[in-house]
Amino acid sequence: MKSMGRMVSVWSSVGKTGKTVLAYLLALKLSDFTDNKIRILLCCAGGKSGELRRIFSSTPPLVEMEDIVNIGAVSAGERLNLYGMLTRRNNVYFIGSLRSGPAFISRYSDAYRSLAHEFKSIFDLVIVDMPSGPEPENLLGRLLLEESDCVVNLLPQDPSLLEGKLFKTGREAFWILNRVEDVTQVMEEPEKVYDVDRLFILPYCGRLAELHRKKALNSYAFLETEFNSALGGIARELAFELGLAADGLKEPGVEETGLAGTGLVAEGYEEAELEEKGHKVAAGKSRKASVALLGGIR
Repeated sequence: MKSMGRMVSVWSSVGKTGKTVLAYLLALKLSDFTDNKIRILLCCAGGKSGELRRIFSSTPPLVEMEDIVNIGAVSAGERLNLYGMLTRRNNVYFIGSLRSGPAFISRYSDAYRSLAHEFKSIFDLVIVDMPSGPEPENLLGRLLLEESDCVVNLLPQDPSLLEGKLFKTGREAFWILNRVEDVTQVMEEPEKVYDVDRLFILPYCGRLAELHRKKALNSYAFLETEFNSALGGIARELAFELGLAADGLKEPGVEETGLAGTGLVAEGYEEAELEEKGHKVAAGKSRKASVALLGGIR
């Protein structure tokens, strides 16, 4: 009998953080780092989900979440065979919610919760592209957030956008500062600025911005860029965090995560100092260590 899969919500309390693009590319990276041995469902909880539909070239899709809820299959205890019903790219599948409104979701909230459990029983990993906003105002988003095992939380480049907002869920696996704008000024000690730990920083990528504008993201995942290298490190960390790593993959260190050269690696710290700070020391280092700064740049 297959064990239950895991569900991860990719969320940001504000818009324009590159959340949807990151959720898609993260799904592809996780597929790659697990040797394509797992099936991943990318689930959009943000209504029209136009961006992901373009990426998956799905107009219209074969099935939506509300279609499954409407037929009552999950509520009746019937098993679903979604593999042939959903649009996909390799072993990354997509489902959204195009036609359901708040009243429908509220009425069938138990059915949606059952559907979330069904997703986890069918797929090894479910990645939810959450709607942006403080403690999701979108009802479907709130339901899926409650069913998620952990959250990947994206922070805006401008910390002032978070003033007065509740931007922490308490279930963050880690945080990502995604540099979607080409700003030359580098923030010092961002983990202290945002008051978070386990912070990854993704560099600005002009090529990614260009392909995003051209609606041609399908080809970006195959390019060798600094952004892709850093995202590969995040994917590997998440794979081990969720117990999804394929047999034979080594525990992530600096060299394996692809973080070297991204500004997330510090040299020359005493190993005891780093371990005391909660950082992971790369394998093979003795007194003087290299370390992936999961808590941010120091």
